[in-house]
Amino acid sequence: MKKTPLALANRAAPIAAGVVLCCMLAFGRIDPESLTGIDDYHEKVASAIDAIPYRVGNWIGTDIEAPREAVKLLRPNRLLQREYVDPSTRERFNVLVVHCGSLDDMLGHYPPICYPAHGWRPDEDLGARKTTFELDAARFPAMNYRFYRLISGTRQDMNVVSFFVLPDGRIVSDMDDLRRFAGNRARAQLGAAQIQIVGGERLTPEARAQKIEEFVRAIEKVIRTVGSGVRS
Repeated sequence: MKKTPLALANRAAPIAAGVVLCCMLAFGRIDPESLTGIDDYHEKVASAIDAIPYRVGNWIGTDIEAPREAVKLLRPNRLLQREYVDPSTRERFNVLVVHCGSLDDMLGHYPPICYPAHGWRPDEDLGARKTTFELDAARFPAMNYRFYRLISGTRQDMNVVSFFVLPDGRIVSDMDDLRRFAGNRARAQLGAAQIQIVGGERLTPEARAQKIEEFVRAIEKVIRTVGSGVRS
């Protein structure tokens, strides 16, 4: 199969659901009018997100309603928040996929800013670190964040793997990359997608990575559709 540029290139989840949603750029000069098909592109992205399966391997998904304040803040083209449970192990992962039609609505809304604002503290030992995930025999960048909070003396941990998909086919892990892309106002109107996979706090890093990649493969169509962009 011919490789595309893209191919080359516990229980904290229910508690985090509302918080995750609240966490939620190519240089150059292009006339905004030279980009056509933006509405069709946004519809394709929305349809791809709607088609994310409820069954992923042994995992069974249940949608979580988005808080109104999160929708008002992000003004998403489409937003999916879903909890997946493995009935045999009772393990849980929370998957967030949000596509904003305008990059301005996403800038600044990501884990290091929003989680602490809602009572989650960065874990000083594990903290934030760069990681990668595999998709179609290639590796792509992501960030792994670790947070915790104390509720009535009981510690709750949260592990978040986060990355962004840009309409030029790139996958990036840093908000600075998103800001650079937003500097091109024509392409910024295509928006971008932010993906977060929350869970696996008690798993080994290797086991957690395997499960995260299982979910990434389940949303591969979304990643490819967002990365396809439109022709100028």
